[in-house]
Amino acid sequence: MSRGMLASRIFDSRVPEEKITGREKILGFFVGPIAVMVMNCILSNYLNVYYTDILKISGIWGGMFISLFPIVAKLLDVLTFIYMGLIVDRTRSRQGKARPWILFSAPLLVVCMILLFVVPKGNDNLTAIWIFISYTIFYAVAYTMYSTAHTLMVPLATRNDVERQQLSTIANTPAMAAGSFVAILFPCVLVPFMGVSESRWVMIALIISGVSFPMILFEFFFTRERIQAQAVSGQAEKISLKEQLSCCLKSQNWVVLMIYLTIINLINALFSAGTFYYCNWVLGSYNDGHTQALFYALGQAPLGIGILLWNKKAESDAMVSPPPSSTVSRPSPEGSRCASLTMGFPIWDTRHLLPR
Repeated sequence: MSRGMLASRIFDSRVPEEKITGREKILGFFVGPIAVMVMNCILSNYLNVYYTDILKISGIWGGMFISLFPIVAKLLDVLTFIYMGLIVDRTRSRQGKARPWILFSAPLLVVCMILLFVVPKGNDNLTAIWIFISYTIFYAVAYTMYSTAHTLMVPLATRNDVERQQLSTIANTPAMAAGSFVAILFPCVLVPFMGVSESRWVMIALIISGVSFPMILFEFFFTRERIQAQAVSGQAEKISLKEQLSCCLKSQNWVVLMIYLTIINLINALFSAGTFYYCNWVLGSYNDGHTQALFYALGQAPLGIGILLWNKKAESDAMVSPPPSSTVSRPSPEGSRCASLTMGFPIWDTRHLLPR
């Protein structure tokens, strides 16, 4: 990105203080991210049901489209996720390297969210293309753009270990808040209200999208990158993506970690997509205002117990200071190569998994 982009002071952070402030914690790291988390939760949990039960388009291309389009979009997302890390790492602007991409992602996320619910009907091919393009732009472009930048905000905000630990705790809270919204408020209040009315589903999507845009801007304007990337040209070895991948594949621990994360994400995706059909076909209903909420509550009860047992040491180990990019490898002070992978919102530092 050119240094001249976003050079105007209108884009400057509203938290000029050198230390982390209360409004930065609340507006930037808590309130702001909730919007994107809620949109992601709604699409992950309800979009398929909207298409099959409300729009009744499950028969497009013999039923293959509804099954395959998320898979194809996610495969594209893998590629864009890698390159987004490189793009963020190479970004130089008055607003930093990560914050600009939060701003750029905001209109794309909101527009694609709306387009995924306002779907043209009457022509199966047009409907399929509309959904696929909207879904792919949302996840493979906008959401990847946002999540890559959002993940880096904690380590770029401060070098103080205490402040980083506080911010990492706050930054993980929006996901829980969004999950609670989708697991409790949505099935208990909104789903019974929307029923099988397409217009009401669209209305709720429009409201959520409209509220989300200024909330994403909160994260942009009420965060600040205090750690500026230092020029490393001529001082550090430039490692290509091919070399990074080769280095990672030599580590059995890294491969096991990737397999584990793949399985976990697959299980979560199947759970999200299948919950409503299970509640409807096995338990009787998913829009009666209580069945789905009870299903979520019983299923998530062990998570609450786990949170209570989670200690500070584990919390500090889960969020560590990454290299300048979420994907770029570079020599570490000890002489080993370091690769950090952005998986979800925490930063998983895999430096200790790679061969020296």
